[in-house]
Amino acid sequence: MSGNHGKLPLHSRMSLYLECDEVFFGPGIAQFLSLIDHTGSMQTACKQMHMSYSKGWKIMKTAERELGYPLLITQSGGAEGGFSQLTPKTKDFLNRFLQMEQEMNSHASRLFEKYFGDER
Repeated sequence: MSGNHGKLPLHSRMSLYLECDEVFFGPGIAQFLSLIDHTGSMQTACKQMHMSYSKGWKIMKTAERELGYPLLITQSGGAEGGFSQLTPKTKDFLNRFLQMEQEMNSHASRLFEKYFGDER
């Protein structure tokens, strides 16, 4: 760590957010949807993200309003148990978001090296 006197190495961080009338989609909701997809449960995803179920619904409803289509297929509990799953359109949207985010970060890393690589 010569030259930076015990400081952490300089690095960049970028985040992708999408907006129409307001910001409605970013890393947080992408993680939330990925957890729902993985667990099959919005409630479990909320717990894993330390978020209330009502906040999870609010985030979903805002994104649905901005996108103009439902994000989830849900079934309430009961004898069979409830579930939540992403609609095919939502899976496609999430995949495109994650791919764009990955490509953006790849470009950002190259730009960071170009402009600040000697700061490390």
